[in-house]
Amino acid sequence: MPNVDGAAGRIKACWGFIEADESLGAWEEAHRTRINKILGERGFVE
Repeated sequence: MPNVDGAAGRIKACWGFIEADESLGAWEEAHRTRINKILGERGFVE
């Protein structure tokens, strides 16, 4: 799994895009929600 915080820091440092943090945060949250849903359906998460 990529280091999302590190990637956001590098993008901000290189390009100065403050939005990079927000878009990566949203991306991570969407995937975490999706993964938890799949794991829940398979009985891995309460």
